[in-house]
Amino acid sequence: MFYAFCHNWSIVLCETKSKLFPARIPNYQAIFRKVWILYKFGFVEKSKLLDFSTVLVFWSLVRNSVVLAVYLLFSVACFFTVHEHYEKKECKLKHEYLQEHGVLRYDCEVHMTEEEYCYEGSVEHILKLHDDEIRRQEVSFGLQKKGRVCREHMRFNRDTLEWEMNYDPYDCGRNRCVGMCPVLGHELDKKRGNVFYDVKISYLRNDLSGTLFEGQVDTRIIKGKKLFDHPVSMDICKICARLCQDRIKEKVRNHYFTELFFSEYHGRYFSFEIQNVRAECRESRDLMQDLEDIRNGIQIVHASDMEKRDSENKRERWWQSRESAVRRLEKKLLENGYESLEEYSTDRRHADKWLGPERIAELEQMHLLKEKEKKEQPVQLSLFDMEAL
Repeated sequence: MFYAFCHNWSIVLCETKSKLFPARIPNYQAIFRKVWILYKFGFVEKSKLLDFSTVLVFWSLVRNSVVLAVYLLFSVACFFTVHEHYEKKECKLKHEYLQEHGVLRYDCEVHMTEEEYCYEGSVEHILKLHDDEIRRQEVSFGLQKKGRVCREHMRFNRDTLEWEMNYDPYDCGRNRCVGMCPVLGHELDKKRGNVFYDVKISYLRNDLSGTLFEGQVDTRIIKGKKLFDHPVSMDICKICARLCQDRIKEKVRNHYFTELFFSEYHGRYFSFEIQNVRAECRESRDLMQDLEDIRNGIQIVHASDMEKRDSENKRERWWQSRESAVRRLEKKLLENGYESLEEYSTDRRHADKWLGPERIAELEQMHLLKEKEKKEQPVQLSLFDMEAL
């Protein structure tokens, strides 16, 4: 069965094997792709879907990727045509199901045609031929490169109708590739490491404003920063150290985006420089070079030491928060008792987990003694209470 999308200057036919059109507004990009494929394979006259001028218009729009402009064009066209002639509750050209359930509501952009569905020359047939041609070109491209291709780095250019491969070893490291690498032509090294680099930053000391040292520029070198968050094969690390320095600069630039912004537009001097990019299994340290830099007035910081210090500070803050929560819970048990906690409450679960039965029993005993002392405490009478009696 055929359905048509009505516009003021053309009618685009779209086949479907089912009797009911999908219950969503048609996707214009899908229509563009179908018309483009029909034009490229020369099935326009055979299928009688569109005249040649309309195909040229669609083809120029698809090549320029002006999807938004085309969508606006269709919106204006529908305002003068589709909405004028077909915007009504009851449209006899719609399918019976669409008339009863009102899937498209008042915008009648779909109606049935009298042509019968035929697979030969249909959109499904053309799409299948097109996909088969893409697969054939993919195999030919692999043979042309003598098998040194990787599907993860390949893409099909729909403008030139050719396969392209843009090899980026960073993607291999990010995806944790192991085993046989078709691009390199050998097994990846099982030894794992990372790409280390140093960042030298120079910045203006803003905390010295109004002092004798105002305008002082300090220099710091952060050594041993990592490109990947996880260990990667050493073969990939060596290639990334040689080919991915632009990506390292982009990563550092994004990290110091705020400082660079204020340096460019507000006069707060800041600059950075990438140094000593290397591929290693473990971070190596040059003690003599560090002492030389310190002698020259440069502050030396190692990224691994910073991460270890941050981890220790985080663990210390966690223990302090835990101890504070335990003290609060013990105070609550001492004042109200363990039975005052609801059965499935958070405090009761924390008391069972953090304190244990022995500490709970001890606090419960202290609570009973406190209640007993409160009851045995003598009550002091006042003269005003005696007068009331």
